[in-house]
Amino acid sequence: MFDYLEIELSNFQMIVSESIGESESYLMKSDGSVYPLAKGLLTPSPPYYDVELFQLHWQSLHTQGNVMREYIQDDDWLLKYMEQVTKCSLANETNIPPSCIQRSTDSVQNAKLSIYTNYALMAAAAFAKTYKTLYELKCPQQTGVCKDVDDYISNKAKFIEEMAAVEVNPVVEFTELSPFRLKFGFRNGELMYTEMGNYSTYIVNNYQQCDTKFCHVQVADYDGANLTVSTDRIRSYRRNGDEVIGPVAAQCQQPYTCDKCSRTITPTDVLYIPGDYYIVGLVPIHNKKQDDPLQCGELRTADSVDIAESISFAIKRANSQKTTYISAFGEKTVGLVLIDTCNNPFQAREQIIQLHRGELKLSSKLNSSMLVNRIIGYVGPYGSSVSVPVSTLLAEIDELVIAFAASSVVLSDRTLHPTFMRPVSPDNKQADVIMHLAKILGAKYVQILYTDEVYGITGKEALEKSAKIHKVCIAQSLKILDSTASSNSVGYVSELRKFRHARMVIVFVRSHVAPILMTALNKEVDNGEFVFIGGESWGKRPQVLTNNFQIRGSLTIGQDLPRNTAFEDHYREIDLEQTENPWLQEYLEERNECYYPLSFKKKNTHQCSPTVLEAYRPTDTWVPFAINAAHALIIGFNQILEDTCFGSFPNCPEYSTAKLIEKVKAVRLDMYYDGRNVRVFDDNGEGNVAYTIYQIIREGSALSYKRIGTSENGVQFVVSNLDTSFEVDLSSSCQNDVDCGICSRQFNKSGLSDPVNSDNVPAIILGAFVAVLVIVVIALVVVLVKTRRRAASTDALGSGQGDDYHELDLVAHSRSPAQCKGPPKPNYRHVQGEHTVSNVYLTAIPGTPELRGRSVRKPAGEDGENSPGAVNESMVIDEAGTTT
Repeated sequence: MFDYLEIELSNFQMIVSESIGESESYLMKSDGSVYPLAKGLLTPSPPYYDVELFQLHWQSLHTQGNVMREYIQDDDWLLKYMEQVTKCSLANETNIPPSCIQRSTDSVQNAKLSIYTNYALMAAAAFAKTYKTLYELKCPQQTGVCKDVDDYISNKAKFIEEMAAVEVNPVVEFTELSPFRLKFGFRNGELMYTEMGNYSTYIVNNYQQCDTKFCHVQVADYDGANLTVSTDRIRSYRRNGDEVIGPVAAQCQQPYTCDKCSRTITPTDVLYIPGDYYIVGLVPIHNKKQDDPLQCGELRTADSVDIAESISFAIKRANSQKTTYISAFGEKTVGLVLIDTCNNPFQAREQIIQLHRGELKLSSKLNSSMLVNRIIGYVGPYGSSVSVPVSTLLAEIDELVIAFAASSVVLSDRTLHPTFMRPVSPDNKQADVIMHLAKILGAKYVQILYTDEVYGITGKEALEKSAKIHKVCIAQSLKILDSTASSNSVGYVSELRKFRHARMVIVFVRSHVAPILMTALNKEVDNGEFVFIGGESWGKRPQVLTNNFQIRGSLTIGQDLPRNTAFEDHYREIDLEQTENPWLQEYLEERNECYYPLSFKKKNTHQCSPTVLEAYRPTDTWVPFAINAAHALIIGFNQILEDTCFGSFPNCPEYSTAKLIEKVKAVRLDMYYDGRNVRVFDDNGEGNVAYTIYQIIREGSALSYKRIGTSENGVQFVVSNLDTSFEVDLSSSCQNDVDCGICSRQFNKSGLSDPVNSDNVPAIILGAFVAVLVIVVIALVVVLVKTRRRAASTDALGSGQGDDYHELDLVAHSRSPAQCKGPPKPNYRHVQGEHTVSNVYLTAIPGTPELRGRSVRKPAGEDGENSPGAVNESMVIDEAGTTT
C-alpha cells in the first residue's frame, strides 16, 4: 500500500484498521527501512496477551527436531507451514537435518505470538468446556464416543445455543490462558466478559521511534464504551522526518474550504434534547435555495443559530429552576426537538408532517414516534411567510404555535389561526408608528419598498391603510424579490427617481433581504437624495450599516426588549465540545469571520479566539422574544398540568389546546427586568411591546443606531435628539399638478376626509333643485343657477380638506402650477419641541395593562368598543401584579 500512495503534505498521519495489527513487516521496505508515510501510524487492534505456556510450546516446536517430527505426522497444515519455514521437505524425514532446524529457529527468534493467539485459545476453551458439559449431561455413565453429543457437533446451531449458557473461568479451568483471568462466555457468537475487571476491548498503537528503531506504543484504550487517549504519548512526523509530539490536527489548510471532509449537515438534522414532555422549535438555520425553492441554501449568519440556542437555553433553565417554571412536573423534564425550516414554508410543513407521522429522525437510532403524543406546543417559526402556512397546518391537528417574530396582520384573525400566538405586536401597529412618524417629520409624500411575500405584502397593505388615516400620500410601492442574491436588489433607485420629490422611502422587507437591499441602494443613491424609514425587520441590525454611509440620517423602528444577561453569558462561554447544537461551530465561524483549529472551513484569515468571539458575538433582536415564548409555554403548561390534569399527561381527558392557550395568555413575566411582572400576550394572544425609534448616525468611522424616541403613549421624541450635524431633509411633499392630483384621489377614495358640514347640506340640495329648473327657465336664470352650484360644490370640497395635509391642495385643478408647488420644502427644523401624538393603536392593546400609573384614554371621535384598541375613557390601568 505504501508503495503506491502519493501524498504531498507537510504533516501527515494515517489510521489503519486492525488488519495490520502489530506486524511490522507491512510497514517496512525490502531493505528494512520504514516507509515515510508509515511513521506515526495509528492502528486499533484487540489487546495483546502473552500466553506463556503456549509460547514455550511454540518455541520447542521450532527448535527441537523430535518435537517438530511428532506434531507434523498428524497435522498436514502444520507440515506445510514447517516446510515453508525450514525450506525443507519434511514428509518422509525421520531425522530432520540441522540446517532445517536452524532456519526454523531463526524464524521465531525474538518473535511475538500473534495478537489473535490468545483469542483462539479462549474460543477453544469455550468449545472444550461446552463439549465437556454436554458429555456429562447426556452421557453421565459413558466413556468414549457419545452419540447424543455427536448430534450437537453435527448441528452447529444447537451447539452454539448450548455454548451461550457456558461460562469459562480461566483461573480454575484453563491456566494455559495466563495472564488472562476474567470469566467469559459467548453470546450470539461473540465473546462476552461475564465479570467486571480491568480489561480492554480495543487498544490503539502508535508506530513511533523507539531508541534506534521504530516500534508500536500503546496510546489509547477502549473499554467497550469510552475511548481514553493519551495524546502526549502520540508521535507524528513531518514530511522531512522531524518528529512532532501529539497527533496531527485537521489538515484543511488555510485559506481553503475542504467540502469533502466537512460533515454535511442536512435539513433533517435536528437539535434534540430528550425529556418527558416536548417543545418543538422552528428556526430558519439556512435560507431556502435561490434556484430551487424546495431545497435549503446557505447558512444564515443572523437571526438563526443564536435564536435556536436561546430556545435550548430557555428549556434547560426551566428544567433547572423547577420552583419557578415547572413545579407540577415532579422529576419530569421538558425536552426539545428543534427543526431547521430553511426559511421555507414547504420545508417547514414537510418536517412537521414527518414529525407527527413518527418518521423524523432525531438521532441515528431514534425517530419521532416515541414523542408525538407528548408535544405540548411549538415555538416559532420566525417569519410571517412561513408562519401563516405552518399555523394553518397546526390548527388542523390542534397544536399551539407561538411564533416569536411573525408580525403579519393576517395572523391576528383567530377564525383562520385559532391556535396561533405571538409575543410581538402585529404589523398594523408597526405601520401606524411608521406613518405617524413620517407625518411628524413633515414627510407627507413617500414611497414604499416591500418584499413580494406574506410579510411584505400584508405590511404594505397596513401601511396604505395607515397612510390614509394620517394623510400621508404614497407615490408608489415597489416589490422587492424575497432573495439574498445581490443582483436582485439592483436597479430600484432609477424607479425611485421617477418620484424624486417623495424623498422619504419606507423599507418593509424581510430581515435577510434588508442588508443586501440597502447595500445596493447605497451604491446608487446620491448624498441626501433619499431618506429611509426601516421597519422592525431592519431594526438595529448591524449588517445593514456596514459601509452604507449614504443612508446616514435615516430612521428605523424596532420592538426591543432588554437582553437576557443569563443567556448572553451562556452564549459567550458556550463549549463547542459539549453543545448539542449541530450548527453552532459553522455559524460562529461565518458570523465572526474566523475558523476553529480543527475546522474544515478555513477560508477566513484568523482563528476563533476568545477575544474575537467576545467582540463579534452579538445576539439577535428576537432572542428575548424567543426565550419569553418558550418560558410562557412551559409556565402555561405547568399551570394546566397542576389545575386540570393533576400531574398526568398525556392521559388527561380534560386537557385541551384551548385551555392551554388561556393559561399561556395569562402568564406574566419580568420582561423588562425591572421587577414588574407584565402580561406577555393580550386577549388576542399578541404582544405588548412598544416600538423604539432610532436614527442612523455616524460615530467616528462607522455608522450606528441612536435611540431618539418611542411609541409608548403615542409617538414621542425630542427634536433635539435628531442628528443635525449634516444637511438632510426629512420632509417631502408633492410638487406638481400630476403628483398632487394622485394624492388628492387617494384621500377622496379613502372615505377618511372630514364629513361634510351639516350647514352646507341645504345649499347642496338647493343647487340640485335649481339645476332641475334650468330646463324650463330662461337663459339668465340658467347662468345664475350654475353660479350657485359651483359655489356650493367648492364649499363642500373645502370643508373636507382639513388642516392635516396643508402641503397638498386637494382641488389641484383650481390652482396654478406655481401655486401647486406650495411653500418652501420643510425639514426637521420645522418640528419643534417634544411631540406626543395621541394614537390609540400605539398607547393601548385591548385587554392588557399599560405602563404603571399612565392613563389610557379613548381619542376624541373614536367610536365604541369595537374600534381597535378602544378603552373606557376614564380607565386608568396599573401594571403592578404578580406572576400567575
